[in-house]
Amino acid sequence: MRTNRATKRTKGEVVRHGKHVATTYFFSTSGGQTESVQFGFPGATPVSYLKSVPDPYDGASPYHRWTVRYSQREIESRLSGLFSGRLRKIKVLERGDSPRIVRARVVGSHGSSNVSGPGLQGLLALRSTWARFLRR
Repeated sequence: MRTNRATKRTKGEVVRHGKHVATTYFFSTSGGQTESVQFGFPGATPVSYLKSVPDPYDGASPYHRWTVRYSQREIESRLSGLFSGRLRKIKVLERGDSPRIVRARVVGSHGSSNVSGPGLQGLLALRSTWARFLRR
C-alpha cells in the first residue's frame, strides 16, 4: 500500500518549526477547511503553523459532506440534561476560524445550558463539529 510505503520512507524524520520539533496532527477529512488548533483542541495555545487553511482536496473524501437526522424524541433524549421542557433549538454561540462549533446553547422551553462543540458532537454522534441544525 502507498501509505505503508510512505510511512517506511519517512521513518525517523521529524517536522520542525524553527529549532523545535513541531506538533502535527493527522485527520482523514477536513470538510474543506482545517481548524486552528485552539478551536480544535480546547485549552490549546494558538500556534502559528496550526491555523485554519482551505483544503481543496477534501472533496475526494467519502465524508466530505454528511447528514444526520433525528426525530424530536431522539434529539431530546440525546441532549437530556442540557435543557428542560421541550427542546426549542440549538444556538451556536461561537465558531472557530472554520465553521466548526466551539460553543453552543441547547435551549429548552423551561431551561437551557451551554455545551462545547466537541461535547455536542459526542452527544449527537456527529462526524465533526462542523455542523448546522435545521428543523424539518
